Amino acid sequence: MTTASLLTSLPGWDTGITNPLRLDEARGSQAREQAARYGAEYRGRRAAMVFDVLASRQRRYPTRVLGMIAGSSRPLTPRA
Repeated sequence: MTTASLLTSLPGWDTGITNPLRLDEARGSQAREQAARYGAEYRGRRAAMVFDVLASRQRRYPTRVLGMIAGSSRPLTPRA
């Protein structure tokens, strides 16, 4: 039995795969555009991206963290 046939034979597979496909049809292009902008925001600034991801767990993320990242004029990179 292949992995694909095993997965498609699981109970609830039809519903489980239909919902994400519907979301992709409804908002997939918007999500891909947002992802491209997110990637462009951190191009050459990997440390800032990692900081953003880790700090996003904090409650004051929109006001504190995004402000810190936007205010950084130099790439946040670890020192060698």
